[in-house]
Amino acid sequence: MKFQRVFAVFKKEMRRFLFDKRMLCALFLPGVMIFVLYTILGQVIDSVFTNLGVEPDYSYKIAINEEGKSEEFEATLLTYFSQTEQAAPTIEYYTVDLFEDEMDKLRSGEIDSLMLFTFSSGELKDVKAYYNSSSASSETLFALLPSLVDATFKTYQFNQGIDPNVGSESFMENTVIGFILPMITISILYSTVLSICPESIAGEKERGTLLKVLATPITPAEFAAGKLLALSLLSILSGSVNAICTIFATPQLLGDIKLNIGFGGYVLYFFAVVSLLLLFISFATLISSLAKSTKEANSYLGPGAAVAVLIALIPSFADLSSIGFAFVPFINSCACLTMVARGQIDYLFFGMTVLANLILTGIITFLTDRAFKSERIMIG
Repeated sequence: MKFQRVFAVFKKEMRRFLFDKRMLCALFLPGVMIFVLYTILGQVIDSVFTNLGVEPDYSYKIAINEEGKSEEFEATLLTYFSQTEQAAPTIEYYTVDLFEDEMDKLRSGEIDSLMLFTFSSGELKDVKAYYNSSSASSETLFALLPSLVDATFKTYQFNQGIDPNVGSESFMENTVIGFILPMITISILYSTVLSICPESIAGEKERGTLLKVLATPITPAEFAAGKLLALSLLSILSGSVNAICTIFATPQLLGDIKLNIGFGGYVLYFFAVVSLLLLFISFATLISSLAKSTKEANSYLGPGAAVAVLIALIPSFADLSSIGFAFVPFINSCACLTMVARGQIDYLFFGMTVLANLILTGIITFLTDRAFKSERIMIG
């Protein structure tokens, strides 16, 4: 095998992709589109949920029975709405015999809440609060009232003036990120490979280019090596850009949820992505070399996208931290991506995963080389 011939194939393949606008879009546009889409979608979702609430200048209307008239409770209401920079509520008092009339007002939307206090021997015995589920302001106020009543009448303070959380990370946030980020990353990486391999290998067979190659001094092994080197480099470039866009796009979609990934986590994430890309490339190249046309190659590789996404979800529901899973192809990479997203770093697991991926990539590359040496397969 002569390196000059391998490099000639490599250079030709790189030129074909890098100077083709359609191919460049297929390689780098998915990640950019994900970032733009998630940023816009996150802002839209945040805007929608914000607008679903009650305007700050809205004055809630509360009806309280005269027996429940309390300067302390009224002061608590006014203090709360003042501190949250909302308009002061409008409070009206009614006699018990007018309870049904007040209930009709609540149903018609004239008031937002109807409260009934019951005292015994000067102490609060029972509080009933009614709301109208068809009114956003009524539902919002109803959610606040229990805590405001507690703040007024209970005889003790709970966690007053302290930050009860001693943790630096949120379990729920890490779980959400660990569920979404690997799924999106795997989907982007697989779509990257799917956009270049069938066209590069099966497309050459379909156009009869391989027949011309067999008639030149370039051997099938040299042709395969040049192709694999070019596809691997292109996939690493594309996958890296798309993975970076995905990492920064996910928090944009999820709003206040932040990534708890340090510098070491990003490095491990990069190596996990690269080793997985090499595995994808070698597998897709082998399948494309066995297919007779681009359409046939896509029909074989296309369903794999759905399977890949489903497998990417497994680490979210199953414990794959055992070192044995590091030797299970593809699942090991999904587990690594989930660990990084959750801020859990296991260097031994990562090392074994990358090693297992590289070994399997070498085996598949050997099979691809054998396929390229078969004239029957190459001619189709």
